[in-house]
Amino acid sequence: MWCSSQNDIWAVGSAILHSFDRGQSWSFVEAPNSDGVNGSPAQIRFADSQIGWITTNQPGGYWVTFDGGKSWVTRRGPHDNNGFISDLVYLNDSEVWAISGSIYRSIDSGKTWKEILKGNYTILQYKKEYNKLFLVAGSKITQHELRL
Repeated sequence: MWCSSQNDIWAVGSAILHSFDRGQSWSFVEAPNSDGVNGSPAQIRFADSQIGWITTNQPGGYWVTFDGGKSWVTRRGPHDNNGFISDLVYLNDSEVWAISGSIYRSIDSGKTWKEILKGNYTILQYKKEYNKLFLVAGSKITQHELRL
């Protein structure tokens, strides 16, 4: 589940659900075009009320919206792990960070990717108030910090 604004709540699993009224009622959202995206929705997150993304439980791509979920476009993940994305964060409409084993960055909204840090990372979190990315790697939960 993810709250994209004060009233909007999104949930994914076997379906995509959206509430406009703080969870009082829910509506089914038609799954975006699956062109290049495999599997079922596994995680949904939003950078703000307009920019959001859905990753799946299988390698391939993901979906991103720039209009609060009215429309979705397909993006491919980085080439590592057959494109499987274990975590993804949009900082704005163009800058994206992803984990596909290593850490990748895109500055064109996920159209192309550049490997930034080699490794076996699992969790990626952006803290806007600190303007920092926090990364977790390995079973020791090693934390790395990138200054943007």
